[in-house]
Amino acid sequence: VIVWDTLGISHSLKQMVAMLAGGVFGSLGMLGLLILLQRRLMNARVAAQTKGRDKLLLGWIFITLALGLSTIFESANHRDGHMMVLLMN
Repeated sequence: VIVWDTLGISHSLKQMVAMLAGGVFGSLGMLGLLILLQRRLMNARVAAQTKGRDKLLLGWIFITLALGLSTIFESANHRDGHMMVLLMN
């Protein structure tokens, strides 16, 4: 917080940067996960070595990424950055 304030960056710009960066990197993570899931489940050789706990972990990561990406839409309704600062404190 101190770095952003020292640079004079507003809370609304900080919110937009967080939404953009989170959206880009979250989408890349989701894409990579979907490629990994497709290989794990469709490639017979890899699927034979995939344990139930592997599927559970990949499912957990998928749900976590999906929930994180879904918050971007809610954050877009609060672009002034006030809610972000409130939650930080």
